[in-house]
Amino acid sequence: MAHNIADHDLPGIGPGRQRRLADAGYTTLEQLVQAGPEALSQIPHLHISICENAVNTAQQILNTGSEPEPHPTPEVAAEPEPAPEPVSEPEVVAAPEPEPEPEPEPEPVVEPEVVEVPVSERVVEDGLDRVSPGQRPEQRRAGTQQWRELLFLHWPVPIALLRPLVPAHLTIDTFDGVAYIGLVPFSMKKVRPWWMPFGMDFLETNVRTYVHRGGKDPGVWFFSLEAANKLAVAAARLGWGLPYHHAKMRAEHSGGVMRYSSRRIGQPEATSSVHFTVGEELPPSKPGTLQHFLLERYYLYATRNGYLWRGQVHHPPYPANRATVTHISDGLVAAAGLPAPEGMPPLAHFSPGVDVEMFALERM
Repeated sequence: MAHNIADHDLPGIGPGRQRRLADAGYTTLEQLVQAGPEALSQIPHLHISICENAVNTAQQILNTGSEPEPHPTPEVAAEPEPAPEPVSEPEVVAAPEPEPEPEPEPEPVVEPEVVEVPVSERVVEDGLDRVSPGQRPEQRRAGTQQWRELLFLHWPVPIALLRPLVPAHLTIDTFDGVAYIGLVPFSMKKVRPWWMPFGMDFLETNVRTYVHRGGKDPGVWFFSLEAANKLAVAAARLGWGLPYHHAKMRAEHSGGVMRYSSRRIGQPEATSSVHFTVGEELPPSKPGTLQHFLLERYYLYATRNGYLWRGQVHHPPYPANRATVTHISDGLVAAAGLPAPEGMPPLAHFSPGVDVEMFALERM
């Protein structure tokens, strides 16, 4: 049985920090222990020392089944008074020099509890236009697609780890100073470039981060894209310069649980498996919120023949639900050259899908 954070007294974790943990996907002691202090300290306003104390206390509660309590001081039996000794003249002895009193140890600094708007609802203004990219461009479309049953999983990641893997003329995009790595499995339906007389259906999983170009045009940088269709892989590599890989993939639904799995052909360590359930419907993504930052991306970037190219898609805003991940085993992030994510993703969203228009690449 899971132990809810709200039911236990963790040092330094008041109502405000409980809300921040819940917004990041941590609601139980088991999740805190599994994530560890380093991952928890990526959440804004959670210092590493607070995270270490909270994780240690959570581990002790899980090990013992009860809150840690101070050990009572044992009573000491009173010794009998000694018999009076004969009175004698006291020997005069010079008084010793008084020893300096030890300086009191400084009290530990406790960060004040800050009550603030939850991360999922907080609006951050960073000066980038994140609305105009969602408008349909006035040009002929290059194809159409349907994206269905998308699962968006995100982990915070240090910018320094992303920087060597992203072209220098692109800037890592952040929300409130935090960069993210995303793992997104979904189903592609009726994928049809303008020149193709028929549509293709296949599964896809991509590993991504978010970038912008000199303070404008925020979009997606793909580290890898798995697709269960050889023709789609060849067309995307040739026409778009995207790092697609052919993979064997499965999607299953059973007992309210959805499962995606992928195994790259010729690279057996590049695998991914995730099980999840779909939760409550979320309000529409509001510009400036974390949900909008992670989901509403309409530009993509790629390099081809030594040049940077930008593509654009157009679709209605994603209808979104909360998602709860019950199992994950991933090797795709590590295959992209990044450290494998530890623990469950703190951010998980599901979308039933959107209909998409694709537009041709432009050289930047």
